[in-house]
Amino acid sequence: MISVSALRPFSFLIGIVSAAAAIAAYFGLPIQITVWEIPVDGRIAVLMAALVWLRRKGAFNPELSSFGVTGWRLMPAILWFLAPIAVLLVPAFIGMAAGGVSFKPLDNPETLLLGALFDIPAVYVFSAFTLLIEEAVFRSLLFRSELQRRSPLRALLITSVLWLFYCLADITGTEGISLPGFAASVMFFFSSSLLWTALANSYRTIWYSYSFRIGLAVFNPILLTSMLFENDAFFAANGILFISEGILVSIIMLSISFILWRKRSTSEVP
Repeated sequence: MISVSALRPFSFLIGIVSAAAAIAAYFGLPIQITVWEIPVDGRIAVLMAALVWLRRKGAFNPELSSFGVTGWRLMPAILWFLAPIAVLLVPAFIGMAAGGVSFKPLDNPETLLLGALFDIPAVYVFSAFTLLIEEAVFRSLLFRSELQRRSPLRALLITSVLWLFYCLADITGTEGISLPGFAASVMFFFSSSLLWTALANSYRTIWYSYSFRIGLAVFNPILLTSMLFENDAFFAANGILFISEGILVSIIMLSISFILWRKRSTSEVP
């Protein structure tokens, strides 16, 4: 855990680093650094350096439980890895019925699917330096540290706002993004934090929020049009309602997070 006295400066650092990365991304400047030929997000590198400094000052106790990396089970990991398929296909089917999504036959779809499947091990390996660290810091360490002085709801909202600031670089770095697209992306990142924190809190481990993010990274490029990166997907969506970072996906994630939080609260009632 991070001590109460060091928590506010650490949160402030996240805001400063996030703002700097967002500005750099807007001007097309790189925010990644290379460590032993491995690309590392500059934001993560700064946060890790800050944690090392806090450890030396005695304001951070680096126990495994603080990072939520214990308690992995196979079946929940598979379930939440596959969950993004449903989260993406529901808006796709609704969009097809409403005329906002069209099915796009692709050249060599078998090759595309096999490529996505064979990419799964590589995504797991390389995401250990990005997604896994982000989940450990935001969904476990930061959230549990905030619980030392705040209610679960306030801790959830604060960490989700910090996550939103952290992800601003992904939005500002998108060329030609519109104001409605910016607003939809903000809603997407905020709702994603609510869901992933709910998963980590419900299972007392980050492995299933991490599995969900891996599934999203694998299936999003081939299933539904993205606004934040170029992809060749089976379902081509128009507008901010049906895209993979759109309003419907955010609503679905908010609904799942509400169910998980509700289930957790109910189970804790004597």
